[in-house]
Amino acid sequence: MALYTENLLQLDCGYIGNYITKFDEDKISSSFYLKESNENLNYILDKGILEMKATTITVGGQPVIILLFKFAGNDKFIYGRIYNKSIDSDKEHLQMLMFQSNLPICFMNSENKVTTTILVENDFKNPIKEYILRKRIKYSPSYDFEMNKYKLKDLWMEA
Repeated sequence: MALYTENLLQLDCGYIGNYITKFDEDKISSSFYLKESNENLNYILDKGILEMKATTITVGGQPVIILLFKFAGNDKFIYGRIYNKSIDSDKEHLQMLMFQSNLPICFMNSENKVTTTILVENDFKNPIKEYILRKRIKYSPSYDFEMNKYKLKDLWMEA
């Protein structure tokens, strides 16, 4: 697999990143990379549970969509990516995600090695399409964009 965008070394432990990836069969996908400690990765993979939700909110007058992932049925392992359709790089990912049947999720340890890659059904296709077409989106006070503070658990509960 080869990356087409940002370097994975920039991804901090405890976060999920979204990168355009070329896989062995020359298929290009918008892929998610979860970077965690070996202990947490083992726990997540052993449980084998993944839930996905999308929520749309307005932040500072800008509509955004947040794609949420909850691993192992545990609130400790909720991760999210925020996309603004008016930002070109976000729009590129959203357009790719809207047409992908499956989402590659790559699990990366703290040493920046991909240990496992899974393909899951893309539950985000319809919410992304609705987000791109929608003009007005509800405001959610659980996301404070300006202060760079967001409560993923609250967003998960609201989605």
